[in-house]
Amino acid sequence: MSLGSITAEQLAHLAKVTLAELGENKWTDIALDLQEYCILPKLLKKNKVQIESGESIEKRVKTGNSGNAKMVGLYGVDQTNEGTDWAVSNIPWRHAEASWVLDKRKISMNRQPRRIVSLVKGARHGAMSDLAELMEDQGWSSTLAAKDSYGIPMWITVPASYTADGFTGANPSGFSSGIGLDSTAQGNENWKNWHGQYASVTKSDLIRRMRESSHKTHFKAPVPHDSYEGSKDSYSDNYGYYTDYDTLELLTEEAEKQNDNLGMDVAPADGKVVFMRRPITWVPKLDNITVFSGHANPIFGVCWDCMEYTFLEGEYMRESAPAVKSGQHNVVESFVDLTFNLNCTNRRRNFVLTKAAA
Repeated sequence: MSLGSITAEQLAHLAKVTLAELGENKWTDIALDLQEYCILPKLLKKNKVQIESGESIEKRVKTGNSGNAKMVGLYGVDQTNEGTDWAVSNIPWRHAEASWVLDKRKISMNRQPRRIVSLVKGARHGAMSDLAELMEDQGWSSTLAAKDSYGIPMWITVPASYTADGFTGANPSGFSSGIGLDSTAQGNENWKNWHGQYASVTKSDLIRRMRESSHKTHFKAPVPHDSYEGSKDSYSDNYGYYTDYDTLELLTEEAEKQNDNLGMDVAPADGKVVFMRRPITWVPKLDNITVFSGHANPIFGVCWDCMEYTFLEGEYMRESAPAVKSGQHNVVESFVDLTFNLNCTNRRRNFVLTKAAA
């Protein structure tokens, strides 16, 4: 049944927001399933995203040097080599939208003095919440349908088989020619992330591997140059650690062992677990992740200086004014559109550690 044909009697739910004395313009939201959302808050901070134009997202990557530095003797003959040391990382745009719709007569019924909650504000809030759900799904997904954006596990990958900790995170599954660049192509060997495998959440195992991963993904150029990552170190405020609940709980208990004076607080480290002065964040989407065949309980080290959401110029969370819906003259609708993708400019500054599945 179209919204235009709904009668006032069928709008009984209006009583829940217009008649009961519940407090002006406030409501309880139990519509969302997850406890925490990591992706949309990053998108809403415009100073934290990149805005570009063009048919796709392109970044220049220097893959090698010419090898012309050497020790020489007197009267030596010059030998120079230009070398092939440039590549282009290219990823496509992806498009998303959220929307809300209301019958104008419902809005009329929702006027003062009987209005407790604005239906328009509630409808828009619902659309943005739907967008948060969508972006969280996309941001932590390792699978890709034709319309899907790239997720963090597509850029920070786990090898098909584990041999040793190191830069072994190559092309994601289903992308034989790579993501951005083909990491299996000659000259692109450094287009890989770090991966390690742990057996237990202890100082001598997981935490030691986290420390090694962080140090060995910390690359700082000896010769300053303009970089997509700016001039920050790997240990900047823009670096984050993300894991599932079970791993965070064990890390919390490990942190509590370091304190000999816990006092009366039976959970003193809850919400305070940090690594290298950076908080470790629980990502509910990682609790049931199925991307890692033979692996479990991932912990991601994400360098947000080189992992960035890039938007098409003019398409950053573009919100249209409410307009009459075609064929339903009493119905108005509004859309939020975005053209974007998750782009990584330096995969080897990121890592993921996983636990071997039993």
